[in-house]
Amino acid sequence: MTTALALLAVLTGSLLWPSPWADPRTVLWRGSRVCSHPTAASMTAVAVAAQLLVIALRAGLPLGSAVARVAGHLPPELARDLAPVVEAYGHGEDSLAAWSAAPQVWAPVASAMTVADRAGIAPAALLLGAAATILRRESVAREASIGRVSVRLVLPLGLALLPAFMCTTVIPLVIVMTSGSLTP
Repeated sequence: MTTALALLAVLTGSLLWPSPWADPRTVLWRGSRVCSHPTAASMTAVAVAAQLLVIALRAGLPLGSAVARVAGHLPPELARDLAPVVEAYGHGEDSLAAWSAAPQVWAPVASAMTVADRAGIAPAALLLGAAATILRRESVAREASIGRVSVRLVLPLGLALLPAFMCTTVIPLVIVMTSGSLTP
């Protein structure tokens, strides 16, 4: 009986738990990824790019040159996103037209630059606010993901540890206690 329970617990745990060689970025739980979303690293890179853009602008670089210099220090996929923006600034377009070609991942930076251009203020404070917002959202998403993973760990651990506890502690204790009362 206890062997059957232990075998059932191991089988259930192995079916519920992902394989040890599975890539944790591709493990799916009921159709959704465990991580917050697949572009978490790129969103963090966008926040860092916004902070670098602030440094470049405060150093006195023109807007187009600052964006070009920052793009040179980004991962290739994000640098490609900024190529149309650099080109638009090179043609003398305003921030709304320049950032309209940027993908959605750049939306916080684009809105900060557009608001600053329309209001006629320096974009540094708005860019720092956008970077802080991006990092805060990513932090909240990571915490939520960690919370979901910890809840999902309870069932496999309970199914594996409860039968083991019963087999190693409770059943032998009951057998010892009842064997003394059963003998004449």
